[in-house]
Amino acid sequence: MVDVKEEPVSSRKIQKAEREKIRRDKLKKHFFELGDALDPNRPKSDKASILIETKQILKDLMTQVDRLKAEYVTLSQESREVDD
Repeated sequence: MVDVKEEPVSSRKIQKAEREKIRRDKLKKHFFELGDALDPNRPKSDKASILIETKQILKDLMTQVDRLKAEYVTLSQESREVDD
């Protein structure tokens, strides 16, 4: 005799495991895409290396944006002085 209470629980566990596998597969795919965007010619890297490199690139880009904003302000002021 099959216990009615056990069947839904096992079905839910299977569904949860399937959803978790789909989630992990998506995450893995996105990590590989990110790694390829960083350097398509490098060998596969582990997730930690991809995140560390991405973090450094973002930090460098943010620094560059700040520097360019400051340069823009300076050039705008100089341009106004020349126009006056």
